Amino acid sequence: MPKSAQHSAFSKAYALGSLFFDKRMPSAAKWLLAASLLYTVIPIDIVPDFVLGVGWLDDIAALIAAATYFWQKAKPFMPPR
Repeated sequence: MPKSAQHSAFSKAYALGSLFFDKRMPSAAKWLLAASLLYTVIPIDIVPDFVLGVGWLDDIAALIAAATYFWQKAKPFMPPR
């Protein structure tokens, strides 16, 4: 992973964490993100994780969908560029 992509990933993760604890963020976005993280960690899935390749796709899809929703709700609270 190039350094710029690595820096970008860490800065986005930091921003995500900061926004998660921001009181102005809608609680529905926080709950959805937390539920998707929990779904990734808990071994009970729609598609079991031991199915090679396919087992992680539902986890990744849940995380991407929740993070996308969270970022959309976070736009009003982010500083302008």
